Amino acid sequence: MQRFPEMPSLDDAVIVQGASEKLRRLRELGTVILVPTHVSNLDSLVMGYALYRLGLPPFIYGAGLNLFSNPVMGFFMHNLGAYTVDRRKKDPLYKEALKEYATLTLEHGYDNIFFPGGTRSRSGATEQKLKLGLLGTGVRAYTQNLIRQSKNEKIFIVPATLSFQLVLEAETLIDDFLKEQGKSRYIITDDEFAKPKRLYDFAKQLMSLDSKIYVTFSNPLDPFGNDVGDNGESLDPKGRVVDPARFVFTDEAPTINAKREALYTQRLGERIAAAFSRDSVIQST
Repeated sequence: MQRFPEMPSLDDAVIVQGASEKLRRLRELGTVILVPTHVSNLDSLVMGYALYRLGLPPFIYGAGLNLFSNPVMGFFMHNLGAYTVDRRKKDPLYKEALKEYATLTLEHGYDNIFFPGGTRSRSGATEQKLKLGLLGTGVRAYTQNLIRQSKNEKIFIVPATLSFQLVLEAETLIDDFLKEQGKSRYIITDDEFAKPKRLYDFAKQLMSLDSKIYVTFSNPLDPFGNDVGDNGESLDPKGRVVDPARFVFTDEAPTINAKREALYTQRLGERIAAAFSRDSVIQST
């Protein structure tokens, strides 16, 4: 029995391109952090489908509680590696617990998805001011792997861009964007995704149009913002191989240093933002 018998095929609607083969190869050499742009609540579903197309299992990621309350979205969330995050909680301890959880999963070899924009882009513009909190877990997990002498210590960061011609919640996002600065909502819990039938109808109609969703994987980076070669080696700006372990050494041993991690993560964020601008597919609306 088909769950959605009238739904058009995703194969024709979703175009997966870029450094996808490299992503698949690097996953065998270490642990991957996928960092996509964020324009719609459909992003995690589309990204999960792109990974499926590449023959890869679901990656772990945090998703807002409101998405699990939607029976359609909730069904996919529970099967795509998502765990619940209450974005209304501002307590520093809660945020630190989430960060520590992400770090531990990376240390144990679980691939993750982080949306470094933090929330959906209200204007549809490609994010440039990224939130670096979770990104910093890459450096920390890599250092911990070196200290523990893990066999697969490498961590790879793969930027990705998602491009839609239309998104279901466009009306709500635009309305929020046009409100006075300082009065817009950071967390939207009552947009069009709150109605399962609207979600189904939108997905069906979108894929019936001559419209494509582009998933573009950018060239991978190491936790310090260096390019990564075909065999997982870190490369300096001139293409020379460098040892990433030396970035976290103190007195010839890997050590945890929060200030140093913050500087590395800032550089990584700059490289990710540049990849977003460079590799985004511009479409008409």
